[in-house]
Amino acid sequence: MRREDTVIPVPPKGAPWFLDGARFALTYDGYVRHGGFEGASHIGNSVRATFDESGELPDELDILRCALFWVQRCIRWNEDSDPLRDGPYADYVEALLDQIRSVSGGAVPGPADMPP
Repeated sequence: MRREDTVIPVPPKGAPWFLDGARFALTYDGYVRHGGFEGASHIGNSVRATFDESGELPDELDILRCALFWVQRCIRWNEDSDPLRDGPYADYVEALLDQIRSVSGGAVPGPADMPP
């Protein structure tokens, strides 16, 4: 398989965050793709605010992946528990992964970005 033909599977529903979810989130470098910390944080915080207000998520794969990347960074620096079991990120992370699965058909284009 050629490098440009690679795909990255989205973790299945119920997959553990610290093995599968976080690893998948880091296949997309929101800092590089969206103008550094400020760009990634703006997207991540905007998507989260909309989700908290209405329960809605965008249907643009790049925005969804940036939001997942951003929440991974937040969890990395602020949480020590599994966000899919408890804590303020549980519903949001699961909804993001569900929406990414839905929009992408279960796999996103590769290759993976280098993690930050």
